[in-house]
Amino acid sequence: PIHYLFHTFANYSIWVLCLWAAAVGDHWMGMVISLPILALQYLWQHYHAYDYKPLHRIMLVFVVTGLLIDSLILQLGLVNYSANSFAPLASPPWLSVMWAEFSLTLYAVAKVSWKHPYLFAALTCLGMPLAYMGAQAVGAVTLSYGLFSAAAIGVIWGIMMISLLKATDWRKVT
Repeated sequence: PIHYLFHTFANYSIWVLCLWAAAVGDHWMGMVISLPILALQYLWQHYHAYDYKPLHRIMLVFVVTGLLIDSLILQLGLVNYSANSFAPLASPPWLSVMWAEFSLTLYAVAKVSWKHPYLFAALTCLGMPLAYMGAQAVGAVTLSYGLFSAAAIGVIWGIMMISLLKATDWRKVT
């Protein structure tokens, strides 16, 4: 239905906008342009009678954890982010919008993730490297050690996804 299409469109729009802005060297433009899309997505979730009460906590946990882990990945030298105001200490600000959007879409469209955290973690092990390789293809990131970096990022995020789903009370969400 339209609900899934809307969230999917918002997801890809924000992903493309943030990566495009980073690829052209702008630290903030992708984030600023994406915020209205994120706000619309949040309002959609709120006003269409979908349960949104745990969403604030889920978004906060995903954004904070996402930025910390992406900063760790930067510190480990696995990746370099283009257009990073906080380099070499922390991940770029545009990743905060991407994490907020990811958590919102995950909650709105893929609640089944909380029922099967280990399966979702396995999919994350595959999906995260693809996302980073896509970001590298457009010039938004550089995987310092190529496929090794991608694989390490997949393992790190696969493990962290289990923790994230459990930290956001995945059994109570569905």
